[in-house]
Amino acid sequence: MIGVWGLGPIGLNVVQWLRNIFKASRIIVIDNVPERLQIAQERWDAIPVNFDKDTDVSAKINELVPGGLDRSIDCAGFRYAKSLVHKIERAVGLETDTSEVINEMVRSTKKFGTIAIIADYAAYTNHLLIGGIMEKGLRLIGCGQAPIQRHWQKCLEYIATNDFDPTAILTHRFRLEDTVEVYKQFDLKQSGILKVFLETKFSNAPVAYAPKLSSVRGV
Repeated sequence: MIGVWGLGPIGLNVVQWLRNIFKASRIIVIDNVPERLQIAQERWDAIPVNFDKDTDVSAKINELVPGGLDRSIDCAGFRYAKSLVHKIERAVGLETDTSEVINEMVRSTKKFGTIAIIADYAAYTNHLLIGGIMEKGLRLIGCGQAPIQRHWQKCLEYIATNDFDPTAILTHRFRLEDTVEVYKQFDLKQSGILKVFLETKFSNAPVAYAPKLSSVRGV
C-alpha cells in the first residue's frame, strides 16, 4: 500500500507509474484540488483523501489502512505550509521548508516502511518528527533532482509500449503569449489547469487525443 502526497504533474505521473509499471495494489492520494483527485481516482483507481475535508490526514490514512502504509512518497514540497506556526516561521525566515507533509508521512507509514521525497525542498525545516523516524525504524530517502538520465532508456521503452502515457495529464493548450496568465492560474490551482502545451507559430496542429487550443481567459 502506497501513499502519494501532492497531485501536481509529478505526483500524478508517480501515481500512473505505480499503477501501470510497479503494479501497486492500492494507492492513496492526498491533495485538496478536486480535479486532480478525480484524475487519480478515475484513471488509476487511487483512493482520494482531500486534506481540506480530512484535516487530520494521518488519522484518515490509518483508518483506511490499519497498521500504516508500506511506502509514502512526498510530491508536494516545501511551499505548502498548513499551520499558522509554519506560516509565521517561514514569513520571518526562521525556516525555509515546512515539515508538515513529512510528519504526516511518518505518522502514516508502518514500522520499517519507507518515506521517499521527490518534492522540492530548499534548505532547513523546524519541528521534524525525528523521533518517529527513529522509533518506527523508517527509511527516509531523498530522490534528488530528477536523475532521469540513468533511467531514460527504460522510460522510453515503457512509453513506446503504451505502459506509460506522458500525455495523460495534459489538460490544456494555450498560446505562448498567454504564458504569464497561464502560470498564474496554474500556481493558484484555478481552472483545472495541470499540464499545458504552449502553442507557437511553429507548432503542429493538436493530435486527436490532445486538448484543443483555447483561451486562458475562457477556461
